[in-house]
Amino acid sequence: MLESLTLQEKLELQALLSERIRRDNQRKWLTYYPDEGPLRRELYPKHMQCFADGAHYQQRLFMAANRVGKTEGVGAYEVALHLTGNYPTWWNGRRFDRKTKGWAAGDTRQTVRDILVEKLLGPKNARGTGMIPGESIARIVPMPGVPDGVELVEVRSKHGGNSRLSFKSFDQGRLSFQGTEQDFVWLDEEPPADIYEECLTRTATTRGLILLTFTPLSGLSDVVLMFLPGGDIHEQQDEKSSRSVILATWDDVPHLDERAKGNAFRLVPAFPAGTRAPKGIQRSAAAQSTMCSSRILLSLILRCHRTGHVLMAWMSDGTGRRQYGAHLIGKPRPAIFTLSTTEERQSR
Repeated sequence: MLESLTLQEKLELQALLSERIRRDNQRKWLTYYPDEGPLRRELYPKHMQCFADGAHYQQRLFMAANRVGKTEGVGAYEVALHLTGNYPTWWNGRRFDRKTKGWAAGDTRQTVRDILVEKLLGPKNARGTGMIPGESIARIVPMPGVPDGVELVEVRSKHGGNSRLSFKSFDQGRLSFQGTEQDFVWLDEEPPADIYEECLTRTATTRGLILLTFTPLSGLSDVVLMFLPGGDIHEQQDEKSSRSVILATWDDVPHLDERAKGNAFRLVPAFPAGTRAPKGIQRSAAAQSTMCSSRILLSLILRCHRTGHVLMAWMSDGTGRRQYGAHLIGKPRPAIFTLSTTEERQSR
């Protein structure tokens, strides 16, 4: 068939195909949570619960392991919906019927640029390929003093006018979070308590939403204890405080199979007393391994974090039992313990 086309027709066909690819790349959100297939949304019950709780609770904490999809699949996805007003038919969370105004914030201006901006807008050389549809982006305002950073994005809303999303970082301090009312605030990584209090103030009069997505690397901090009173670690919803807590582990998502989890982490070798783990291992082991399977591990890292860095991992022996290793940096040997599947369930 192609052989029968003239050169001009082939060029036109190529242009059409290129345009289709460009448009598909700029509609990333449409590929998430399909009705059917190996990544269908019913296999993401924790993500669905988090979205649904937004209709009932103003403050939500999605406390999850790395690679579970807390930043892109939860935070960026929901923010894009609120900005555009294009909610999927299955959406049972909070819906805004007007243009919105919100914040997306993280640790530093550099991490906000490298993570949040890229998840929402796409990389610097391909803006419009992130979770916010490219065709909906009306204007991007650069962040002064941060190469390739973004301070503000205006997004066309289906309800008319432009929604506005400002990018902020915790290293800017509390004062930068004062000022205007917001419809929603997304905090990717755990904020300082004073900044969280400002976010509560900014959303108080609008009945706005606050969504936190992080792994508890700071242990039982003031912000974590707001959601887990007394350090009682379990999923909970509290009507009085309008807070919801969802815990998500590697076992709660279909895109990570047992082999992927096993390859990602093996038992961490013992480090000599007085030494530190190689750069990066402390964060990744604490963030990923400890939450990969059992609530016991999450509890351990939260309670031990203030006295030393905890490194954990699990290995399955193929008999329904899993072996866990816990290692406090500075101790000569890791502690090893084993739980059966039944024991593990009882511990949750």
